Amino acid sequence: MINMYALKVKFVITLFIHIKTPTKLLINYNMEYDKIVEIAEKMQADNARDSTRGITNRGKSFYFNKQERKIR
Repeated sequence: MINMYALKVKFVITLFIHIKTPTKLLINYNMEYDKIVEIAEKMQADNARDSTRGITNRGKSFYFNKQERKIR
């Protein structure tokens, strides 16, 4: 069985980089797991509101072409 500390660490490690970076600044691992998830969801919602952001991967931005539904 996994302990709660390991669960919190694994959750934060698996976040996307644009969500993980601001989330790590706002949390400590003494917080409750539900609070950490809530903070990560807020960061995701903030990124979703910013339409200029695109999908980032190692400094590269990709934007979806609405006609072809492929990544440029």
